Amino acid sequence: MLFRKMIRELKKNKVQFISIFIISFLGIFIYAGIRSISLGMEDSAERFYKETNLADSKIYGNGLTDHDAAELMKSDKIKEVTKKLTIDTSYEKENDVTLQINYIDNDLVSGFHIIKGENFDQESDGIYLDSQFASEHKIKIGDEINYSFGNVKMKSKVVALIMQPDYLYAIQNENQILPNHSKYGYGYLSTKAFAMGDISYSEFLLDTNTNSKTVLDKEIKDVLENQNIIVVMKKDFASYSMFKNEILQMSSVGAIFPLVFLVIAALTTLTTMTRITTNQRLQIGTLKALGFSNGKIIRHYISYGTFIGIVSALLGLILGPILLPQVAFDFQKTFYSMPYWEGKLDYTIFLVVAVTVLLNILNGYWACKTQMDIIVARILRPKEIKSGKHSLIEKTWIWKKVGFAIQWNVRDVNRNKIRSFITVLGIVGCMMLILCAIGMQNTTSKLTTVMYGELHQYNTKVVLSENDRVDFSKNKDYQYIYEGAMEYKDGDTIEVISETVVGEGSYLLIQNEDEEIVDYPTSGVAISRKIAKEYHIKKGDKIEVRQYGTQDWKTCTVNLILNVPMGQGIYMSQKAYEKMEYEFLPTSFLTMKPATDFDVKEYASIQTKSNLIDSIDSMMEMLNGITGIMITAAIVLGVVV
Repeated sequence: MLFRKMIRELKKNKVQFISIFIISFLGIFIYAGIRSISLGMEDSAERFYKETNLADSKIYGNGLTDHDAAELMKSDKIKEVTKKLTIDTSYEKENDVTLQINYIDNDLVSGFHIIKGENFDQESDGIYLDSQFASEHKIKIGDEINYSFGNVKMKSKVVALIMQPDYLYAIQNENQILPNHSKYGYGYLSTKAFAMGDISYSEFLLDTNTNSKTVLDKEIKDVLENQNIIVVMKKDFASYSMFKNEILQMSSVGAIFPLVFLVIAALTTLTTMTRITTNQRLQIGTLKALGFSNGKIIRHYISYGTFIGIVSALLGLILGPILLPQVAFDFQKTFYSMPYWEGKLDYTIFLVVAVTVLLNILNGYWACKTQMDIIVARILRPKEIKSGKHSLIEKTWIWKKVGFAIQWNVRDVNRNKIRSFITVLGIVGCMMLILCAIGMQNTTSKLTTVMYGELHQYNTKVVLSENDRVDFSKNKDYQYIYEGAMEYKDGDTIEVISETVVGEGSYLLIQNEDEEIVDYPTSGVAISRKIAKEYHIKKGDKIEVRQYGTQDWKTCTVNLILNVPMGQGIYMSQKAYEKMEYEFLPTSFLTMKPATDFDVKEYASIQTKSNLIDSIDSMMEMLNGITGIMITAAIVLGVVV
């Protein structure tokens, strides 16, 4: 009988209960879906890293030898070394397509996942090719591909299609915003396939017994004391850190927005059940008079919220991890190259479901318990109307100045505080979603306007190869820049920070914290606002830095905090850099000349500002999808509330 009564009441109050169902469902749906995405990304990446044994550390240098690797293997801090030589080649006759070739002696450290084909064989002379590059160029296993390094022509038979963790975020350099698999790919060959004389290595990949950069740095430099080397830990690998930040951002979004939905659902359930039990005082009194126990009546009213809570939670728990990961992973695959993309659930998702259902049970219990304490004789009578209390505003002169409608609204809000609070909270949540969605879109749009409209005044960026020597007396309409990394000493820890050194010219401008265009300091350094905030650095502070790969620490003054849309790090003028007794060796130059004026064969790469803007526009198209989802959720929340 009581079950049938519950069904009738649900139908009678269907608008309120549908509202509770939708809000509760959306909260669980979004939380379970996004949690499944972030856990799935983390688990899939770890599976990829474990399968390929991603290096714990890398050593970069010029002319590293077999003897150097053998000496490193004597250290008890190093378990395994893979030797690697990396060169950039031009693919086929397409000079604007770069195929990065890696010669390795084994695949024990930072190996690769075989999509199709043979496992790595040290005796093979075939190439293990980037599967996405192969897809773009319609290359199959067994095909023979041609590529060139300078005047040296090479060809290799494709023996496998692969994915490799160092190319998880496969961009050619930091100037490229989005991966372009048609213009940039990679391949691996055995060192025995190297046909350009004696081989020396540009990189050692290390499997280590320590995660301490300080300990490992000292150990390595004691062994390779005469080598000019750079040691990079796994957390600073470009692809690794980029993907890790992506996971953290996804987790943050998944934790904040569902909370708004679930809180509103709980409060809505409380007010709805309170109203139902108040309106059904006569029915409650009749049931008690007929001999129904308090516990049975309470369980009956608890069943309203429990039924809605369980159905909405289960539906959200099932659909969220099925639908949202599929949408998100399709989006992520345009950025990241990884063989595994699977959602994952953990205990916290089921805990949130349990808490949601428990809140509904407690709300039903609380709403009904207030009626159970009243004796039957009194509960069968209509509920006494509470005497109203004058609010603070009613005691002021303002009260007499406002109209009757406003006075009515104020008193109505005062009588229904919880329902008013729910309304306010719901609209706040609705506006949060809308402003966040529009804010993301506007921020990305402003990035294009500020960075490529105001600060970057060039048309073409030409990246120099390592062997290019610059004659500063010529081509004075070029602005030369050096892009690399600096080490910053923060107490006992050493952090790696991006570094940009700018020569004379006005193609790469900067702005201060007030967004005013300013000159580069002629001494000391300028630091981007985000880096300054992260390491608690203020203007005028003295900091210790050293050029990556050098031994001596330099003390310099932070003379400017920059507002930089992209490219966080340390910025210096050429004069300030040379005052620190470093030689200015540009890695690229900026010019107003069109890209067609330069021969691609003579340089490492040529980038146009228009291509960079096109990459951001592509990102904007993807962002529009996320914006649409957030605005739709906001509209649903606003309408339901």
